Amino acid sequence: MIKFTKNSDSYEFKTSFEGEWIQASLKLARGRKRVTQPIEINLKAAYQSKINISDAKKRDLIQLLRSDIVPSFYEGFYNSL
Repeated sequence: MIKFTKNSDSYEFKTSFEGEWIQASLKLARGRKRVTQPIEINLKAAYQSKINISDAKKRDLIQLLRSDIVPSFYEGFYNSL
């Protein structure tokens, strides 16, 4: 449970109904945040080609599609593996 008091920079909480109230301070952000320029990052491809999965794993994934455990929306993705 949490208890807030108007015009106060603190609040009280407790983790059970029988427990005592514990006081904590609010950290309020005042003013405008400074905008930082984005850092340009050049990523290198980790793999040169598509990584294949085993036939057994693909068969199991397709079975999950057929049994409607995985939504049919993902059928194209799983069939392309």
